[in-house]
Amino acid sequence: MSRPDIPAGVLTAVAQSHVDRFPLIACEFDVADGGTVYICGLDVNVTYGGNVYLASRGLVSMESIVETPDEVAGIRFTLAAVTDALVAEALLVKYQGRPCTVLMAFIESGVLRVDPVAWQGRLDVPEITRGAKTRTITVTAEHRMADWARPRQLMFNDADQRRIDQ
Repeated sequence: MSRPDIPAGVLTAVAQSHVDRFPLIACEFDVADGGTVYICGLDVNVTYGGNVYLASRGLVSMESIVETPDEVAGIRFTLAAVTDALVAEALLVKYQGRPCTVLMAFIESGVLRVDPVAWQGRLDVPEITRGAKTRTITVTAEHRMADWARPRQLMFNDADQRRIDQ
């Protein structure tokens, strides 16, 4: 699937013989400070779009994004080496349906290039694994295009429109 809106800098970066690419992940968890969690797949923090994406290389893994002409599949994130406090928060906080965005970033000659619309979806419930020494949280996210496959509950008839207006 080709996109005509890919920025020229991203196209140039991808055309290079060696490309350093990494994800920039924004998950709108309902964290204690009330903000979005920004995660970067590098060893250093990255600032993009006025937000600081926190370094998490080796702590966060993400499955590949797979697209076919018929559908765009969901993805899974795994956060390793989490604390008991984060596990407790994941169990208590309801964040199913909250927005999640994955941007693919590239470094070309020291310049950050970002595809601003790589993947957007909604978070699902977490899967928490507690081992003897390690804990992981795995979160799946469903692509936003999955909404098109869901049946609509409301019709454009008078009764449903009156129900909306109440």
